[in-house]
Amino acid sequence: MPGSAIYPSLKDKIIFITGGASGIGASIVRAFDRQGAVVGIIDIDSASANQLITDLHGPHQFVQCDLRNIDELTSAISNLEREIGKAQVLVNNAARDDRHDWREIDANYWNERMDINLRHMFFAIQQIAPWMIDERCGQTSEPVAPRIGGAGEPGSGYARPLLSPYPTAHRPHHPPSRPPCQSPGASRKAKP
Repeated sequence: MPGSAIYPSLKDKIIFITGGASGIGASIVRAFDRQGAVVGIIDIDSASANQLITDLHGPHQFVQCDLRNIDELTSAISNLEREIGKAQVLVNNAARDDRHDWREIDANYWNERMDINLRHMFFAIQQIAPWMIDERCGQTSEPVAPRIGGAGEPGSGYARPLLSPYPTAHRPHHPPSRPPCQSPGASRKAKP
């Protein structure tokens, strides 16, 4: 896209995107591709995901997954980690927004919408965040921005991923004396 800004800090970053095969997710994948990031797509739509990967430039990977099945999700994340490395950015994009009449919603419909629109986000973060915390890096993004407490709280001495839907949000968990994680292959100083 002519005139698009280029952010050198995104080059070679490893990005996992749920629901990245079509719609907004595919636009997010394309945007990270233009930045030189390596993208792992987790989606149920293999035809769209494979076409998208073919159309792009990077060494991106796709893993088919029904996000309602948490075992499939954790397996998909593990597969992407083996193929392209640990996620430095997680974009929890997958969701379904059917229009409905609230008077017709039953418990099954409600539970399926929670599985598709919310539940998988927590379990993806739960799997990916420990590495981000250990490496003092990472960012996740989701429509509902929960905050992880505990060891990652400011002043605790541990970093935590920023869980915000806004990529420019302040990142107080990276003290100036500790730089955020580096791109794969970059040299690292020993942790204090």
